[in-house]
This record gives sequence, structure tokens and C-alpha cells, in this order.
Amino acid sequence: MEKRIKIAGYQPEGSILSQSLNIFGKSLANETPNIKTEFTFNIMDIGKAPEEIIKLVSDGVYDVGYISSSYFAKKIPELYIFDIPFLIKNRQQAYNLIESPYQEQISAEVSEKYNLTLLSIWDYGFRHFSNHEYPIKTLADCKGLLFRTLLNDLHLKMFASLGFKAEMLQVSEYLSRIKSGEKIAQENALTNFYNFQLHHYHRYLSITNHLLGVALLICNKNTFSTLTTEQKKQFFSVAASSAITQRELAIAEEKVVLEKLKNNGVLVYNLSDNEKAAFKKALSKTALPFRDKIGTKALEHLEITN
Repeated sequence: MEKRIKIAGYQPEGSILSQSLNIFGKSLANETPNIKTEFTFNIMDIGKAPEEIIKLVSDGVYDVGYISSSYFAKKIPELYIFDIPFLIKNRQQAYNLIESPYQEQISAEVSEKYNLTLLSIWDYGFRHFSNHEYPIKTLADCKGLLFRTLLNDLHLKMFASLGFKAEMLQVSEYLSRIKSGEKIAQENALTNFYNFQLHHYHRYLSITNHLLGVALLICNKNTFSTLTTEQKKQFFSVAASSAITQRELAIAEEKVVLEKLKNNGVLVYNLSDNEKAAFKKALSKTALPFRDKIGTKALEHLEITN
């Protein structure tokens, strides 16, 4: 009997994550017997907020979706490993970590604490600062500047510690406010900066690479339990092969998007090692308690893969 899998995301179709979702969904339908897929690429188009993806998939409104790991970190503190600035030094280090027993650890936590099955962990690019009036190069540039953060307690605290007037905002609310004329700086991956059209409001982009954005590809646990043994194997197989493809896409897309931003008049400033070191030092005290929350097991996986 045919089974229909409803797949959802929260970004415009051109983004890395939407393209990745499309690759996964089409591969799943093509390679899995009796599985058909249907997409809702951007739930914000129907009035939903990105953070609702967790509940929408958990409740079975959708069967599969993705969301930034930062939204899970409060309940799964091992995921703070992707929220501590400059801890992930390069993509290969992150990929090695994801391919280590660390992912099994996260999968067990997702299963225990949510009505969800973890299928994969995706890369959507390094995150950087952007601003409307001047490039953010130093701590002095942060002082008193209104600044949007993800809905993550570490993000709020650490960016406030730099001197920003930090405020947690859903991307939908943030977009509404800057479109109304408010001047609010932010940090984000290049794909989000471009596809949410933030470059129309922020002329200055500071390349900091302070965090690597990763997203969890999740499936409703009840949906997954109703699959045949062969279908379950195929879900994981497609998720694994799609993850490799999406990594290649994420790397290539960053270069393409950066050129598009430059061609659209965005002024790009690359922070020096010394400038990055100043931010890292300023953030270390705030990040330390969250590093402790990650636990030695996850940090050991990171150390081994470094």
C-alpha cells in the first residue's frame, strides 16, 4: 500500500536547506517502494514560525522536517557544541564529529526527549555578522547595537556579552521589523542572508566564521514505526547519501552566494585572525558554563576528530 510522506521546511526554495530537502524527498520517493512525497518548503508562507517545525513533525502534521540544532540545545545540551563560537574550526572537523558515535548519542537523545527519529545532520554554512550602517570588525562596533539572535539562551547571552543589545527573534518577526524600517544587526549563514533577502537592508557583511550552522533532519517517530523494515533501512540510506550531496552543495553554494552578494552591492569585510581572536576571548567566559553542559563525552568525540 502506498504511503505518503509530508515533508516541510521554513526557507525559500533557493536556500541550501530547501535544496537539500528536495534532494532527500525526491530520492526517497524514487528509491523506496510504495513511498510518495509531498513538500511544503516554507511554512512561513502559511503563517507558521520556524521553531514550530519541531512540534509540527512531533505531532504528525508533517512526517519529516529540518530545523537548526540550536532549537534543540536546551533539552539536548550536547548540541551546544555547535553554538560555542570558534569551537568548530572547519567543516571537516564537523563532518568527522557527525560521523563519530556523537551522532548516535544525539539520535538517542532526540528519540528520548521528543517524539522524533533523527535521520541526519545537515550543514548550512558558517555564520557571519551583518549590519546596515558599518561593518562589524571590533568589540567597539558592537556596543549598543540592536542585534537579533536565534531562540537559544547561549546565543542571547554571548552576543549580549559583546555589547550588543541582543534580542531573540524568530526570523519571521525579524524580517517584519527590518522591512518596517528598524535597524537591527544579525548573524547568519550566507544562504539565509541572501535567500531571506537581508542584503536589501544590510550593506555590510563581516566574514567571521564564528559558528557552523547545522540542522537536524527529523522524522515523526510514529510515522517511522509504521514503515516496513526495508523502508526504514531505505530512509536511513537515502538520508546518508543525501547528506553527502548536501555537504557538497553547501560548500559550493557559499561561494556562489558570496559572489551574488558582492554583485548586489554588499561590502564584504574579512576579519583578520587577530580580530577573530578578540571576539573569541570576549566570548569565552560566557560560553564556559555551556561548554560544561555539553559534557565530556561529546567533547571527547570532538577532540578525537580534530
